[in-house]
Formats: sequence, C-alpha cells, structure tokens
Amino acid sequence: MYHADKENNYIPNFSHAGYRGGGVPLPEVSIKKTIQPVSGDNTQHIQKALDEIAALPLDQKGIRGALLLKAGKYLISGTIRIKASGIVLRGEGDGEDTLKNTVLVATGNVPALRNVIEVGFSSTGTDWRQAVGGVKTKITSPFLPSGTKTIQVENSQNYKIGDTIGLYHPSTYFWLKRIDFGGPDTDEPWTVTAVDMYYLRHIVDIDRNQHKIKLDVPIFDHFDREFVQTEIYKVALPGNVTEVGVENLRVDIETKGVFDEAHAKSAIAFYGAENVWVKQFTGLHFYYAAVDFTRTNFATVIQSKGLEPHSLIDGERRYNFNVGAFTSNILFTQCHTTEGRHSYVSNGASTASGIVFHRSSSMGDHNSSEGHRRWSQGLLYDNIAFSKVNNQILIGLYNRGSYGTAHGWSTTSGVAWNITSDQPNYNQAVIQKPPFHQNFAIGGNITLTGKHRFNQPPGYMEHAFRQVSPLSLYDAQLAIRLSGRETPDAPAQWKVSREASKGIISMEWLDIAMDETGYQIEYSIDGGKSYQVLKNLPSNTTQYTIPEAGFNANTLFRVVAKGEKGWSPYTYSTTALVTTGTPNTLAQMGITLYPNPSGDILKISSSTPLKNGVIYHLNGTKLKEWQWENGTELSISLSELPQGQYFISLSSDNQKTAIGSFQKY
Repeated sequence: MYHADKENNYIPNFSHAGYRGGGVPLPEVSIKKTIQPVSGDNTQHIQKALDEIAALPLDQKGIRGALLLKAGKYLISGTIRIKASGIVLRGEGDGEDTLKNTVLVATGNVPALRNVIEVGFSSTGTDWRQAVGGVKTKITSPFLPSGTKTIQVENSQNYKIGDTIGLYHPSTYFWLKRIDFGGPDTDEPWTVTAVDMYYLRHIVDIDRNQHKIKLDVPIFDHFDREFVQTEIYKVALPGNVTEVGVENLRVDIETKGVFDEAHAKSAIAFYGAENVWVKQFTGLHFYYAAVDFTRTNFATVIQSKGLEPHSLIDGERRYNFNVGAFTSNILFTQCHTTEGRHSYVSNGASTASGIVFHRSSSMGDHNSSEGHRRWSQGLLYDNIAFSKVNNQILIGLYNRGSYGTAHGWSTTSGVAWNITSDQPNYNQAVIQKPPFHQNFAIGGNITLTGKHRFNQPPGYMEHAFRQVSPLSLYDAQLAIRLSGRETPDAPAQWKVSREASKGIISMEWLDIAMDETGYQIEYSIDGGKSYQVLKNLPSNTTQYTIPEAGFNANTLFRVVAKGEKGWSPYTYSTTALVTTGTPNTLAQMGITLYPNPSGDILKISSSTPLKNGVIYHLNGTKLKEWQWENGTELSISLSELPQGQYFISLSSDNQKTAIGSFQKY
C-alpha cells in the first residue's frame, strides 16, 4: 500500500483526522454551571446559561467550562447557539428515558428547517480563502503527489513555524482538461474556478536554504505545475471557535411522520470551528444531518448515533453524518446510523479533504456512503459494517456522471478498507480511477468492482472477500505516527532511461522531502519478487547514472527516501525499456492511441506508415507483436490482456521507433 504507481499515486496518511490532529484524548472539562428543564420552551433557558459561561475567562488550555443539563425533557422551539470558544454542552446520557438521560425535543418549524444546536456562526467566519494582507506566495515544486507534506515555495521568508496557512489549487482550464472536465457525462463540463481546492494547514518546519516548508497534514491531491500554479498564504481565523464539545445528550426532532419535512433540519451544525468534538450523542428524525460540519478543521465525532431521519428519500436529505464546504481532518469513529440516504458522506466537493469514517456501522441504508460530488479528496472508509440495507452499493469512490448538478468525479485519493455487510454476496463497493489519480479498496467481505452506470477504468482493488491486516488502516497509521516513526515524503516522477550509444542507464527523480537522510536505489532481477540495494545516495540527490553492463531489459529499478525513523513510500518499479536508445515520442511521429484508457480494442492513427508494433508488460516482458504493410489507421485486439498499464513500441518503415503507454480497463 506504500508503493506508488506510475502516476505517483499511493495511499496517503489519514492519521491526522480528529481533534487536535488525531490521537489526542478529548479533554475532561469541569462543570461551571448546572441547570434542569423548565416548563415550556427551554431555548432561552439553555442559551442564557451558555452565555454566562461564555463570559468566563479562557484558561491556559483555551477552556471556559461545561454547562451540565440534568436528566429530563427539554422542549426546544428555537436554536441553541455556542458562540464562544472553550465551552462544553453536556447532558447526563443520550438514551431515550428522560429520568436518566438528557433529551432535547425540537418542536415546531420556525424558522423553517432550522438547526437545533449550532456551534460557531452560520453567517460569519473565514472559509480559508482570505489571505492576510492579500499576500500569496507561489509554490515552485514542479510536482507534488497526493500524500505529500513538504512544499517548496518562491520565498519562505514571510513564513514561520506555527503559522496557519492556506494552500490554493485553482481549477484551471488545463487541469480540468486533464481530468476530462470532471467527467459529468451528458451534463455541462466543469468550468474554470468551479472546483478550486483549498487546504488549511499549519507550518511545522522550514528549510530556509531550499525554501521548503513542512506542513502538519499532507495534501490529498497532486499539485502539478505543468497544469496549474498553486499558492500559499497566511490565514487568520478571527470568527472561529475552538475547544467546543457537545456530550452525552439526545436531540429528538418532533415530526408528523417518517416522510414529514416541516421540522428542524439538523441536530448539530458546526460553522467555523477548529479542535471541536461530539461525544456520546444521539440525533433523531433530522431532515438533513445528525451532525453537520462546515468551515471546520480537526474534529472528532465519537460514540454517536444518527437515527431514523424523517424526510422524503430524495436529494439533499438524510446525510446522517455529513461534511460540507471547507472541511478537513474530521474523524467519525464508533458511530451508528439508520435509514440514511448517504449515511457517511462528503458534500464539501473540492474543499473537503482528509475525512475519516472509522469503526462504525449502518443499518437500513437507501444509498451508498460516498464522496457525493465534485472532487472531494482523501476520504477513508475504514471498517464500516452495513446491515439490512436497501441498496447494493455500500461505498462509492467513483464517477457520478450526470447525477445531481454534474457531480462527475466524486472522490480522488479515497480508500475503502475492510468494509463488511450481512449480505456479502449482494453488496459491493464501487471503486473507479479518475484520470491520472487513484481510488483504492482493500479487504472486506463484499464485492469490489469498477463497474457502474458511468463507465470508467477501475480503481486499485485487492483482497475482496478477505479481511486484511492491519484490521484498521487509520489505527495503524496513527500508531506509527504517535510512536515517532513518521517517514519523509516520497520521491516522485521516477524515470529510468537507457542510452545505448553511451552504454549507460540514467535515473532521475524529484527530491520532495526536506528531512530525508538519503536515497536508496534498489533493483530486481526476478520480476519484483525480491530487491537488492544498488546504491545509497546522500540527501537532496535527484539523479544517478550507472553502466548498463550487467542489467538486462527486464531489470526493475525503484528508489526510496530514507529518514532517521522510517522510509518513505517506494516509487513504482520500472525497467529502462521505456527509453532504450533515443526513441521518439508518439507525438513526435504523429501517432495517436485512442481511446486511452481502452477496452478490448485499441486504435492507432499515424501520419507515418507503420510496419511493426509490440506490447510490453511494465516489467519488460513482450506480450504481443504485429507486422503491417504501411499501416496508418489500425485496430488491435486487447481482449486477452488483463486490466492494467502497458507499454507499446511502434516502428515505421524508415526504422524510426516510438514508445508510449496505454491503460486497459
């Protein structure tokens, strides 16, 4: 799972999801005020007590104190708002019995579709786009793969360790073209600026000499300067609340029946928050969500339930646990849902990333848990158990085509890990590969497939109908990080070329990390079953050359960054076959392969008459060969080839050769 493919895709590190970056216990906040329910509406009764705590000073940990709602039934006709940092709203239990538990019963529908509890400010606060002083700095790294923490910038002098920064990745025309303009099928293509990406990060280290900055959390998409100029900037979050929790209580929204919609929208909604949590909470009969996040970074929802939504089973409804726009590093763990339409879901499109749904369960689902639309990044579904569902697809990391408002590619860098169902022979996870990106599915007891209504290449899938180890990807990554064994960033754009005229093999790569102790190049002569060390090189190295004597066309090479406490993901393994001699590119010889990716038929259009064609496996093995008489418009059958990436060599009658690649799905 920590080996990159040829497009530099590998499983990213999700361990920073959660309160204070994951792995930090939720605080035990002391009670500053206790109240009991009063007859009639309790909205202002609770609000007044919260406002009293908001007037208290913050302690050194940013905490004011907790408001305890004693067990009982609290009628709520309005919205309870936590507008200051350091406050916990706590009950005495989230069960149904009001003698032992704290139950907030939301009555009426004024204003229409209100939230019962709001944390932060729904109409104020930053959404991460505002640069302090309007100053932005260009990222100069030629390429950064998803999963990278280190960026190189034009000038690091304006930044210091501890700064809160934004990263901006505009959706340019050339970037959109590279991802097929979102792949929205018959809907209108995605347009420039419509799916811009923003990341909220903190600086943990700076190398002034190289102008490299290390982030606290990785990015979850590739930054490729060939197609887009990305930037960083300082961010201030004056409207955000921090260190706020909702604990041990129940919100029951009063309705007229299962499909009634004239009632409160969501049980809890966060707007503009960081380092917040929900613990041992139950929300019932919501229209939209039990817990909903917008403009929120570093949050944990634990041991909580989103049950029995009441609404039509239709769009924009029944998102039991939901993240919206400008959300990142949010952990849902040990949760349970029932009757959801999309029970565990990202609705934040391109501004949501690093979202983890972990060790949770769901019952009676009406549709898949998924990245819902327009390029959410870095979603992890880890050990989600489904039962008695009403739909076949449980997890969707895929292209949603013309669903909704040109949803297209819903997710990139997504992972489904050990997903299970009580109907294993019926249920499935649909995993598809976005252009030049990847989604992953590993383990579980259900079918893993790339087939869906909107036909696209399958993503990376392995070990269907088998529980894999580690049982939880998030737990394993978190344990590694907390033990101090975090690794340097992986090298990228690994290239190996053979120059026959000089008798040498040249290797080159991008040095991305700032904390590597060196690089190790390895080779394999048995098709990748085992590797031997070829050379250890110092840090900041980007190339190496060796005589080709002793290495054949099937020898595989790879490189890895070494650190004091661990090694990076490996690059993909490749032979030097790709550039044997001095071949032309397909474009240089006027050759086009289409469609690419392809099904059972690959077509070749060439302005140069072709005489010979050979398909190779990535390890250099010759698989198929053709001879033609001055062919310019050709079709070749791929039906006997399995899904995967292949090289193709095409030669003309004047003995010129071009090498390229294609994907078979």
